[in-house]
Amino acid sequence: MIHIEKNAVRFYNLEQSKKFDTISVEFTFSQILDKKMVAVRNLACQTLIRVLEEFPSKRETRAHFANLYAARVGSGVGKNGGIHEITFQFTFADPLVVKDEAYTLDTIFECMQEVMFKPRLENEVFLEQIVQVEKRMMQEKISQLYDDKMHYAQLKLVEKMYENTPFAIKAYGELADYDMLTSTDVFRSYTRMLAEDSLAIYAIGNVSENDFSLRFDKLFANIQQEAIAKIAINSKRICRVEKQTFQEFQDIKQTKLHIGYAIPITIESETYIAQKLAIDVLGGGSQSKLFQEVREKASLAYYASSTMDAYAQAMYIYAGVDESKKVEAEEIIDEQIICMQEGNISEQELSIAKLTAVHRITSIQDTQTGCIMLRRTLAKLNGIATISEWIEAIEGVSLQNIIDAAKTWEKDTVFILSPDGSAKNE
Repeated sequence: MIHIEKNAVRFYNLEQSKKFDTISVEFTFSQILDKKMVAVRNLACQTLIRVLEEFPSKRETRAHFANLYAARVGSGVGKNGGIHEITFQFTFADPLVVKDEAYTLDTIFECMQEVMFKPRLENEVFLEQIVQVEKRMMQEKISQLYDDKMHYAQLKLVEKMYENTPFAIKAYGELADYDMLTSTDVFRSYTRMLAEDSLAIYAIGNVSENDFSLRFDKLFANIQQEAIAKIAINSKRICRVEKQTFQEFQDIKQTKLHIGYAIPITIESETYIAQKLAIDVLGGGSQSKLFQEVREKASLAYYASSTMDAYAQAMYIYAGVDESKKVEAEEIIDEQIICMQEGNISEQELSIAKLTAVHRITSIQDTQTGCIMLRRTLAKLNGIATISEWIEAIEGVSLQNIIDAAKTWEKDTVFILSPDGSAKNE
């Protein structure tokens, strides 16, 4: 049984389930995406879980979580459309399984209250030492992301494709955004989050929906005084007369070919599921057209796949190729898309895509985190309220639906990351 409550600024999705021996809770705070605020919000969500008021060091705070039967506490940031999201995840042992009189559902909610509302402060702001450590760690993490050249090329593609729009803003910001931030800035961002952000709460465990709901109402009774509804925006349809191409050179061995396509579909669209399956047929796995034609038959790529960003209304294709083969690889990718648009799709290809999609949904339910991920998606799908309805919708997609979806793809932007030294051959 799933209990859902929704208003303009707060959303509950609570599920009582005996399937797991743990209770998992996820809080997502949402705010309009602002380039000036993403880095400081990221630091706020990381700092908040490090040191608590009653446990004034990282070691003591970690020991406190460990003493609660190895409670797991995490946080992170992301973006959906023009919305910046801060997410806190908690996983606790189920008191009904532990059977310790001193460990109850109230104990679990007390821990979440400590994390969310009782951080260790000094002079009424976060500890400067903790903030500076988190700054360095985050800058190191961003540098490591840039060192992953496939990830870097994808970031650059999105940056070029959506230049001067919220979709080009990275969820964690830029390296330089962290340089001047202080503990005062971070604490101010935290208090603003509590006052202004909308809030989504997902919880799953062997707890009644009423017990969940009453306790969450009490936990968050004194926040969101200035909150307004935050609605994820979809990108405006990009209509370029010609595709745009960008190339960059770095000290790498393998060329990264990343291509962005504009598609007129959002996650709320009735044709979203058909669009998702079409993109899977194109490049969703080892049986896809890109993998078979570009990698296996033509031996032009080390990898070749496609994915979808419904909020950005985009399909992305990425391939790792030899520099000398990048033009030929792009040509074959174009050919595969034309083939799909002309109806060159087999029932077997569609069947494999459907089986893969259904397997993805069913297997992810083996974990509570996976269940929550599915609930987040279900909350946005148009006319689909349950997992069974979702699977039924997948099974109902026809070959013609796939062809119609493929016909909407419009090549928009190409980003190529090439090895140093290859520029002279261009």
